[in-house]
Amino acid sequence: MKFYLHLISHRTHTLLQHVSYTHNTHVPPSLSTLSPSFLTLITFSINVQRAISLYFLARSLWTACEYGVAISALSEATVAMRTRSSPTGRGLPEIEPNGPLQSLVGEMNGFRMHMGALLNSWEKDNSLVYFDKVPPSVPANKALKAIKLKKMEEYTLEMRDPLPLGPKGATATAGQDGANNGGPPSYDDAAANDPRLAGRPRSDSDLARELQAKLNAS
Repeated sequence: MKFYLHLISHRTHTLLQHVSYTHNTHVPPSLSTLSPSFLTLITFSINVQRAISLYFLARSLWTACEYGVAISALSEATVAMRTRSSPTGRGLPEIEPNGPLQSLVGEMNGFRMHMGALLNSWEKDNSLVYFDKVPPSVPANKALKAIKLKKMEEYTLEMRDPLPLGPKGATATAGQDGANNGGPPSYDDAAANDPRLAGRPRSDSDLARELQAKLNAS
């Protein structure tokens, strides 16, 4: 489950990066109508999703007894959640006191404290029990590559002839008089004469209608 959450967060991180790259490379600054606050939100979301992805990757690696790589992944997650020191640096953009992201400061700090406490606990366990080597970064064979979605395939429903409905007994009248008085046959008559429904098991409602018809005839 942790690995699948890592996949979801990583895919979201990749899509947001693509949005930012497209805006920065294909939209001239003079034609950009996006609010600076929205671009800040995109940058914020990219780093948060990267941190969440690395966090769940670390949890899945720790469960798989790869303690050193798990510690490295969790350490990278804590870096992604730090406030960056420059506009081009790694980490979250600075949140303005009255900005739209101010309401998320409490959750951000809680996430940071949780990851910091977990990282300290893992490092302590590894130094006392597991003695697994901690790489400076997540190895390429453990890190998740970019996800490419398959081309969308259009789904279509098979065209079928509609089942005619109408007042009960219309088909019988049509059989006697050669016409059905301008109305379609009833559902019971249409279902009884439809070859596509031949041989199907009779439902309780069919048996109930047949018994009621016999009682009415008697």
